[in-house]
Amino acid sequence: MAMLPQARTLSLAGAALPTYGMDALPVFVPVRLQGTETIGRLDACRYLVTLRTDDAYAFSPSRTADLDLDKMVGTEVTVSIQLEGIGRPIPGLAGVAGLGNIGAGTREITGLVEAARIAGQDRDSILYELELRPWLYRATLTQDCRLFQDMTVVDITDAVLSKYPYPVDKRLGAFRGVYPKRDVQRQAFESDWAFLQRLWEEWGIWWWFEHDDGHHRLVLCDTIGGHQPHGAAYETLRYPSPDGQRIDEEHIHALSVTSRLTPGRVTVTDYDYTRPRADLATTAENPRPTASADGEIYGWGDYSQPLAGAQGLTGQPNDTAREAHHFANVQLEAQRCAGRRANGKGNLRGLTVGYTFTLTGYPQQAANREYLVVSCALDIEEVAGRTGGAQTYRVDAQFELLPTNEPFRLERSVRKPVMSG
Repeated sequence: MAMLPQARTLSLAGAALPTYGMDALPVFVPVRLQGTETIGRLDACRYLVTLRTDDAYAFSPSRTADLDLDKMVGTEVTVSIQLEGIGRPIPGLAGVAGLGNIGAGTREITGLVEAARIAGQDRDSILYELELRPWLYRATLTQDCRLFQDMTVVDITDAVLSKYPYPVDKRLGAFRGVYPKRDVQRQAFESDWAFLQRLWEEWGIWWWFEHDDGHHRLVLCDTIGGHQPHGAAYETLRYPSPDGQRIDEEHIHALSVTSRLTPGRVTVTDYDYTRPRADLATTAENPRPTASADGEIYGWGDYSQPLAGAQGLTGQPNDTAREAHHFANVQLEAQRCAGRRANGKGNLRGLTVGYTFTLTGYPQQAANREYLVVSCALDIEEVAGRTGGAQTYRVDAQFELLPTNEPFRLERSVRKPVMSG
């Protein structure tokens, strides 16, 4: 956690937020942002923004206590975080001129207002709180029972998400970008969210959100190469040396690297009613280099389609061997990727989930490498009195990392429903 002086760090924009005067100046400013984002976990993607009236205007609490909360709920708002960049020397420029703020700019976090509340009063200002969720949260509020015939997981994704007017970026390379079709997939009295998450986890697709230009975009990915590096200020992050030498840039304060025992083999099987004696079992094996890594998971693969195509009209089976190998590898990689993680904290305003960076300066040389940010909990607070003193902010980021030489998959979290009758 760090207390650092600078001009206001947080700002907020949204079409439904109240404004003042002909210039539509914001009535409220954010004084604290706290929340988390995690790849592929909707329940761990949420932020809380605390607002108060801008110090530049002498608004009476009686005027600001009667906002219509319903007008804000369900709308998009964007929190902007000012980034100072790093003052590394620029070749050819001497003195202070050569210390450019590399990577300076603005980081955006956009979300839908799930809830808005009056949180009390602080001296002469009414406090409000906005709970922000990604737009995919809307998919938890819809439940359906329907069939999707002769479609791929990508086709089904497009069909389900077509009702939600938000951007989606697909970075999919498995099966050379053309996923196999399924005769029938049923959304069995599930929410749109639960249905899609179940399919994505089965096929090895994960997701996160990228934020820019006042919007947030869902990114679907099935390869670690689909993750982009951070910008200049965060593409390389330093760990402090043991001599306590001062680092005049945002850096990692503490970091632990963990190796964990995981299963080393997954076997999946299925049944073909046209070939009842056929052995359709497939095994994927890639144990981590630890002792006792010979644990095996045995499960049902659900990949056999004896007569592929809508209503079996093609009369041809699918490629069971290829698809079985994919499903077995997805389950194995979901287990293996939990075996090597790093957890840390630092005053890192711009550390963003879904992006990569390179660590330097850590005592264990093997740990100085490229990582993917899997999860990050961020807490930024404007700390300043109304005495005309310099603005100060407090920032704390706690994060989980995955080495980019390891595969990444989501463990299955949504059970396939069983229909009776």
